[in-house]
Amino acid sequence: MGNKKFLWVIFLLVSPLLVLFAQEKTYKAPRKSEVVIVTSLKLTPALNDSFFSQYRTINKNHYYTFAWDVVRGVEKTTAMLGVAEPITKELLVNKTFYLGGESELNCITVKVPDDRVIKLTYMQLNLANLSIFSIYFPIQMEFTVPEGASYVYIGSLNYALEGFNFEITGFRFLDEYDHAVTFVKEKFSQNANLVRVPMREISEEDRKRITYP
Repeated sequence: MGNKKFLWVIFLLVSPLLVLFAQEKTYKAPRKSEVVIVTSLKLTPALNDSFFSQYRTINKNHYYTFAWDVVRGVEKTTAMLGVAEPITKELLVNKTFYLGGESELNCITVKVPDDRVIKLTYMQLNLANLSIFSIYFPIQMEFTVPEGASYVYIGSLNYALEGFNFEITGFRFLDEYDHAVTFVKEKFSQNANLVRVPMREISEEDRKRITYP
């Protein structure tokens, strides 16, 4: 009985946060020191969300869903993008940004480093939006933010998968620039200018500088 009361108190304390995070993603124009990265995660073949969603009913006393989607009850697969941010000249710390639903064109807003080089480290996939089914796909690519650019398009990340253990058999960037332009103008401003940026591999030296939380 005591445990139930304790859990109920915890829920009352946490529930306002769940409501806060459960709001729809907002799109705010970036500051001068920021850049909006437009991309999406696409998987071949597509995942069966309904199969993984059934695991929600195994133990209803645990919230395996990510906080911002608990109230909305989102059951589709979601993606998060890892970005290595410089702390010192010798150290880069990896941070994760919520991107959105798998296969959906979306964006994240990050601070532009002094050298204007942004390093993308991995994509985290949450099957049926369940934290117990998280998969990490490597990226290890970087790009340079052009001077004056506030919105950049890196392409859509397409992973070809095989088997029940999601073995990666192929990777490429898909060009959906026209669709991305429409997305940016609808979400931000009709005057927003979306710039294509070429991707390149992160050097071995820089990979050694990246730490993960």
